[in-house]
Amino acid sequence: MTFSDRLKELRTYSNLTQKELASRCGVAQSCIAMLEKGRSEANVATLLALSRVFNVSTDYLLGLEDELGGRVSSSSSPMAAGVTYSDKEMDLIEAFRKLMPETQDFILRTAQSLNERDKKGAK
Repeated sequence: MTFSDRLKELRTYSNLTQKELASRCGVAQSCIAMLEKGRSEANVATLLALSRVFNVSTDYLLGLEDELGGRVSSSSSPMAAGVTYSDKEMDLIEAFRKLMPETQDFILRTAQSLNERDKKGAK
């Protein structure tokens, strides 16, 4: 699968318009259109922005990884290990992917804080 195919697939899966994606990446809508048509190549800054928006690795975007290269904390992806997710978890993932990177960071910090609080309360 080509970069342009992956980009369009990720954008449509995330229910983002080209304009919305462009805004999140800090580029013009025409840039996204040209990338999706394969008429232009992404520069490093755009590639990194796309990676953050979709929470995938740049290697995945460039076609160097066959599987979705999302950032995971363990050595193996839960998806690859056959873990299934509830509808609520899938809704959360979908909503999270649509957030701006700064908001994603805030959500992660909040969840980690709540997790620590719950651990202390369980003792």
